[in-house]
Amino acid sequence: MDIRTFAVKMHRWCGLLMALFLVNSGLSGATLVFRDEIDDWLNADAVQVEVRGQMLAADAMLAALRAQRPDARVVRFFSGDGPGEAWLFQLAPGGAAPQAANEVWLDPYSGRITGERRAGAVRLDRRHLVPMVMHWHDSLYMDKVGLTVIGSVALLWLLSSLLGIYLAVPRLASLRKAFVIKRGASSFKTVYDTHRVVGLVTCVVLLGSAFSATSLGLPNQFKFVVGLFSPPSAPLLKTLPSREAAAPAVSMDQAIGIARTALPGAALRGLSAHPDKGVYQVRLRLDDDINAGNGTGRVIVDMQSGAVLERRSFREAGSAGDTLLAWMYPLHSGQAFGRAGRIVIVCIGVFPGVLGLTGAWIWWRRRRMLAARAVQARPLRPTA
Repeated sequence: MDIRTFAVKMHRWCGLLMALFLVNSGLSGATLVFRDEIDDWLNADAVQVEVRGQMLAADAMLAALRAQRPDARVVRFFSGDGPGEAWLFQLAPGGAAPQAANEVWLDPYSGRITGERRAGAVRLDRRHLVPMVMHWHDSLYMDKVGLTVIGSVALLWLLSSLLGIYLAVPRLASLRKAFVIKRGASSFKTVYDTHRVVGLVTCVVLLGSAFSATSLGLPNQFKFVVGLFSPPSAPLLKTLPSREAAAPAVSMDQAIGIARTALPGAALRGLSAHPDKGVYQVRLRLDDDINAGNGTGRVIVDMQSGAVLERRSFREAGSAGDTLLAWMYPLHSGQAFGRAGRIVIVCIGVFPGVLGLTGAWIWWRRRRMLAARAVQARPLRPTA
C-alpha cells in the first residue's frame, strides 16, 4: 500500500467515525460563540437591573444572598458586564435541597435575588437552554468520559483535515484546479468537488478549531506534548498544600482591591474562594484581552496575609507553553480576534457538518458504484 492509498483510507475512516460528531460540534459550537449575549437576552428579566446609586460591596452582596438562602455556600461569582447587569453567584451542591438552584442572579444595588436556575439540568426553558447546550457541546452530558470522547474526536478531526489537504492538493500545479467545482458534472462529481473545495477554503479556521478542541478535550495529554517543547507551569491552585479551614482575615473586597493593584486597569470579572487552600482567585479582563468574556487575568491572593501568590494574564503567561495554552480557548471560540473572529466562527460552524455528511455520502455512493461494477464483471453462467 503506497502513502496516498493509506492516506485515502485513513481520511475516509476518520471521517466516517466522526461525521455525526462534526455535525453536533459545529452547530452547537456556533450557537455558543455568543453564548453570554444569548443567555443575557433569554434571561433579561433576571440579568437587567436598574442602575441606582452605588453598587454594594462584594461582601455585602454575599451577606444579602445568605440572608435569603441561609444554607447556600458560594463557590464563585461573576460580576455583571456593565453597571446595569446582575451578578451571577454559583453555589456548591448539597444543602437542605440538593436539587435546588445552584446559580442565582443578584441585583448589585439591592442584594435581591432576581432569578435562579440549576446549571446542568436538561431543560429546554430559557433559563437552562444555554448551559444545557454548553454541557452537551463540551462533554455530551458524560462529564469526564464525554470530554475525553470529544477530545479524541477532535484529534481525529485534526488528523483527517491534514490528510484531506494532502489528498486535495497532491501537486502545486493542481492548486488552482483543487478550488474548482465542475459544472454539468454528475451528482457524485459535484458532491466530491464540493467536499474538497469546502475543506480547502475553511481549512485554516477548521484546523485551528480542531487543534484547540484537542487541547480542551484532552488537556493532560496536550500539556504533555507541549511540555516536550516548552514545559508549561503547574497550576498554582493544584500545587498549593491543603490547609485547615479558618475564617479569612482578608475579605473578598480587600482581595479584589489587591488583585486590581496587581493588574492595573483590568476589569473585575469574578472571584472564586478556595478555603481548603486558603486563597482567593480573582478573575480580571484586560483592555486588549484575548478572552472577551471572563478575561485571562488571574490573581491568587492569600486569605490570611493578603499576599499575591500568583499573577497571570495572556501578556505574562510564563513559558511559551503557557502562552500557547492561554490562547487555546480564545482561539476555539473566536474571541482572540474580537467580534469579527467570533462572527467567522459562527459562519464556519456549519461546515464541519457539511464535510462530515458529504464525506459519508461519497463513501456510500462509491461503495454502491463498486458493487454495481462487480456485478457487471461477473461472467454469465451458461444455460442448459
